[in-house]
Amino acid sequence: MKTRNYLAIAATATLLIAPGFSFADGNHPYNGEIPPGHYSAQSNTSRSEVKTDLDAAHKDGTHQMSSEVLLPITQNSPGKSRESVKRELASMSAAERGSLRQIYRN
Repeated sequence: MKTRNYLAIAATATLLIAPGFSFADGNHPYNGEIPPGHYSAQSNTSRSEVKTDLDAAHKDGTHQMSSEVLLPITQNSPGKSRESVKRELASMSAAERGSLRQIYRN
């Protein structure tokens, strides 16, 4: 009986501890960054030139950031009124509404 209890405790402990090993990425020496000297390519551009180019790209909107960054919305044409959007939605066919539901489904 004691052996069965010890085996049950050991099995339970293993099941509770084992998933923790899958999160073992905390002791990398560079914390997810590229280590120095990893790339052998050299650039002829100075840091100040890169910063100037990046600032210019931010100002004219040509710099594409990651999807996690929210960019300001630039609107080239006047927006629709609430009433016109309601009319447009009311006049949609069932197929169009279905495709919208499929697009915006979570």
